[in-house]
Amino acid sequence: MGVGTRFENDTVTGEVAVFYPLLVDAIVRVPDGGGALVPVNASEGEGYGFEARGEWRFAPQWELSGQVWGLDGQVASPTTLGGPTRTDTIRRAPPF
Repeated sequence: MGVGTRFENDTVTGEVAVFYPLLVDAIVRVPDGGGALVPVNASEGEGYGFEARGEWRFAPQWELSGQVWGLDGQVASPTTLGGPTRTDTIRRAPPF
């Protein structure tokens, strides 16, 4: 879930958005106890973040642009196959 807005005129364009993704039954690789990693639908979590982007056209053939984003949240997944779960910080952002 997310919401955002956009602004544009002759020289400036800007966008900003906030989002709140939920992870339900995400596929994670879990140790099976024998040294192998087994893919299971066992991870759940939530996050929140933002993204912003802007452009400034200061001359007919010149443009300055940039963007920034951030994500934070928690995810719970089993430590071993059938074992207890552990809660950890989201370390990477899969496509939502």
